[in-house]
Amino acid sequence: MSNVNKINATKLLPSMQVAYWGSQLYTAVIGCIVLAIWMLFNSYQLQQKDIKVSRGLELQNVINGSAETIREHLLDEVEENQKQAYAIAHTFYCEGDDLNIADFRGIGESIRGRMASPHYPDTPFEVVYEQRTHWKSKASVGMYSFSKTKCMTQRPLYTSAKWQLALKVTWEVLEAEELGKPTLGITHYFARYIPTPDWALPQTCEFMEVPVKDAFHAFFRPLTAAEAKECRAKYAEPVIAVNLPKKGPLPAIRPAQDEVASLILAAN
Repeated sequence: MSNVNKINATKLLPSMQVAYWGSQLYTAVIGCIVLAIWMLFNSYQLQQKDIKVSRGLELQNVINGSAETIREHLLDEVEENQKQAYAIAHTFYCEGDDLNIADFRGIGESIRGRMASPHYPDTPFEVVYEQRTHWKSKASVGMYSFSKTKCMTQRPLYTSAKWQLALKVTWEVLEAEELGKPTLGITHYFARYIPTPDWALPQTCEFMEVPVKDAFHAFFRPLTAAEAKECRAKYAEPVIAVNLPKKGPLPAIRPAQDEVASLILAAN
């Protein structure tokens, strides 16, 4: 190699070293950027996983029947159709007679009857879990009695025949609502093994029993205005007919209020 070439090679050596270390630095910077992106992605994935776990736990609380979670925390988290279906099935599972499909259907009619009534909410979820204040005790009262029992907070046995039957009748109820089938008007019921409640007695003239064959419960619908009027006339105090004698003194008859007023006016 000539002296000129040696000199040129010597001059190029520093620039080659700079280029080498520059490429190494560039590679390191790119590596750091990739590592940072990877770490951010992993952090996002972990965050999303935590959110999913949290929502999963909350959803499990709904499945377990936690009243507070159902009513307050997950109203926006659970899909509407799932929420409505669960409320109906939950009612059948807790209220219905064991594997009595006629009883389940009667209870389903009570849910539909209340939804159709202006005196109750218009969705299964709100009907089933509705709470009202008792007029006398001022205590919170569930419109369906199971909402105040341990069945409300216990997880249903999903593999049981009763839960499977509850799901079957739930879809019947939802289908009837979707097709707009008329209801039987049922809003109330009670178990036949307990004494008849005052509201169900015929002489109260508030409800009429609706026959549901083979059902464990007795089901009732409200009387119409005309039916209530006829009922009150039927159970009113009987009028005692007084046969006045053709001759002789009149019997002592208690005058009516209008008659008393007439006598006072006549005396004055």
